[in-house]
Amino acid sequence: MPDMADYGVQETDAFQPAPRISRTRVSVEEYLRTSYSPDREYREGVVLERNVGDKEHSRLQARLAQYLGRRRKQWNIEVYTELRVQITPGWYPLPDVCIYALPDFEERYPSGRRSCGSRSSHKMT
Repeated sequence: MPDMADYGVQETDAFQPAPRISRTRVSVEEYLRTSYSPDREYREGVVLERNVGDKEHSRLQARLAQYLGRRRKQWNIEVYTELRVQITPGWYPLPDVCIYALPDFEERYPSGRRSCGSRSSHKMT
């Protein structure tokens, strides 16, 4: 994998956030009907505060989404940023970038397996 410097971004500790965890467990139904500001991820009853990133992270996320978006017709894909996805019945992360093959998904919270990437501590492959 290329070094982050190849993209004009310095690798820092910001790329390894430590999630903050709420003390109160909530049901998945409560999580999905609650609006958080800033938005938060959900993992097995625990609401996780997201590291919303810094200038370099934001720039890299935007450039990646733009790069993929310019090729979406050629590659027959659709690109989303910070889309809530469902990995398992109890895991709803908010990946930085998601790529879906067309035709597009129809669910409210699509499956994020093998289509999304994030710098959070809950990496997806």
